[in-house]
Amino acid sequence: EYHGTYNVYTRTATDPTYFTFSYNSGNGGYYTVKQNTSNKPTGVIVIPRQYNNGTNGIKDVKAIYNATSYSSGAFYPNNNITAVYMPNTITSIGRYAFLYCDGLTSITIPNSVTSIGDFAFLHCSGLTSITIPNRVTSIGDDAFNGCSGLTSIVVDSGNTKYDSRDNCNAIIEKSTNTLIQGCKNTTIPDSVTSIRRYAFINCSGLTSITIPNSVTSIGDFAFENCTGLTSITIPNRVTSIGAAAFNRCTGLTSVTINTSGWYYTSSATATSGTAIDVTNASTNASKLKTSSNGGLANYYWKRNAS
Repeated sequence: EYHGTYNVYTRTATDPTYFTFSYNSGNGGYYTVKQNTSNKPTGVIVIPRQYNNGTNGIKDVKAIYNATSYSSGAFYPNNNITAVYMPNTITSIGRYAFLYCDGLTSITIPNSVTSIGDFAFLHCSGLTSITIPNRVTSIGDDAFNGCSGLTSIVVDSGNTKYDSRDNCNAIIEKSTNTLIQGCKNTTIPDSVTSIRRYAFINCSGLTSITIPNSVTSIGDFAFENCTGLTSITIPNRVTSIGAAAFNRCTGLTSVTINTSGWYYTSSATATSGTAIDVTNASTNASKLKTSSNGGLANYYWKRNAS
C-alpha cells in the first residue's frame, strides 16, 4: 500500500491525513513532516516534495521532524512501515525519526540530506543496507543503533566528511579516522585510530571482529550487547576502553590484552585508578561484560601510554 506521491499536498487532500506538517518561517519558509498518530501510514510511504497548509502557501518539505524525546519521534511507534521514499528537498532527518520502525526494510536517503539526528534509525532491525549520500556532514549518536540486520554500509565517494574506505562496511570520519558506525560485516581498516561510542552497540549478528593495531581508543558502549562475540584481542596501542564498551556481551569468553599498566576508574578524565591484572583472557572477559559479581564493565579501563 502506498501513501503519498511526490506532488504538492494541500490541506484538503486525502493523503495528508497520514502526515502532519508544521510550518517553519526560517530560510524562506518550509515544512517539517511526521506521521499522523491517529491515522498512521503503513507499507510503502512517499513523503511529498511540497505542501500547502492554506495559510503559508506552497513551500518545500525540508525536514523529518526533530523530536526532543523518543515518544514524539516522527514515525514512532510504527512497525507497519516497510519502505520510505523521501524527496530531494529533505535536508535533515531528525532525532528519533524512525525509532523502532522494525518493519522498515528499505530507505533511500536523498542527496539533499546534510544531517542525520541522534537515534534516527534506532532499532530498525529490518534494514539490511544503508547508503550515506555525499552531502551528509553530521551523523548523530546512536543513529543506527540496533540495526542488527545491516550487512552493507556505503558512504558516497563524494562525501567530504565521511567514507567507507576499503569497502569496510562502516562509516568513518575522515578528519579523525574514527569509525562511527559498523555492522556485522564490518572489517575495520588499519587506518582507523578510534572506535566511537555506540559504534557496534546491539549488533547481535557480529560474531568476530579484528581491531587493528592502529586503534588507540574504544569508546563507551562501543560493543555493548554484541551477544555473538566470543573473543577479542585488544591491540597494544589501545590506552582507553570506554565505560560499558563490552557490557552485556554475554557470549564473550576471552579478551586478550598483552600490555601492562592497566587501571580502572569511574572518571573519563582520570589519569590514575585501581590497578587491574589483565594477564588472564578469561578473567578479562568476565570483568568487561558485566557489572555484577565483581565485574567492572561500567568503569573506564585505561593505561598510561609508555
